[in-house]
Amino acid sequence: MKNYIIASLLKMATTNNKKERHRLRLSFLFYRNKEVYSLRNLAKFVILKAIEEVRNMTKEYFIAASADVYGNVVLAKDTSIWFQSVLRGDNNSITVNTGSNVQDGTVIHVDQDAPVIIGENVTIGHHCMLHGCTVEDGALIGMSSTVLNHATIGKNSLIGAGSLVTEGTEIPPNVLAFGRPAKVIRPLTREEIRKNKENAQHYVALSKQFAAGNYTRLD
Repeated sequence: MKNYIIASLLKMATTNNKKERHRLRLSFLFYRNKEVYSLRNLAKFVILKAIEEVRNMTKEYFIAASADVYGNVVLAKDTSIWFQSVLRGDNNSITVNTGSNVQDGTVIHVDQDAPVIIGENVTIGHHCMLHGCTVEDGALIGMSSTVLNHATIGKNSLIGAGSLVTEGTEIPPNVLAFGRPAKVIRPLTREEIRKNKENAQHYVALSKQFAAGNYTRLD
């Protein structure tokens, strides 16, 4: 690209053809801007990668570079916080226990009388909203679901995608719940409970690959 820019400048300086000179000028500006844009992307990538590596260098958990984790947040071993997620532990605490994952675009917040407690081997799907609630071991919160203050999701239970678990609701263990508001649909099978755990384990393995730099941003 640099050689092309130099050649264009030389032609602009030597040609007597006004149309050709104008074409070369536009071409030069395009490629110059394209190169600047590429350099900006490269700089952004390097900065984000550095943040990600520093965050995860001595940690036993993974926080993606574009995730925001602030305040009183406790992350246990093998937890992962994915891209564009926000965990804000200001009014109270957020605890994410061993082997659990908070997937891309999820927001977790607290109230003064309502911390967030996420048990072990829990999966919080993409674009969920958790506020002042408890999610017990092995549970799975489906994508784009909302769980509000003082609600409890029982052990191994599955909340279907797009559900709303209203304030103070208690979902019992080992069930499928779905809807707005969420209602218990049926008990989960052993196979479904096993798959919940496998999903959490998959994200533990995936987070280690990202932390090792095996996946890179495409710009």
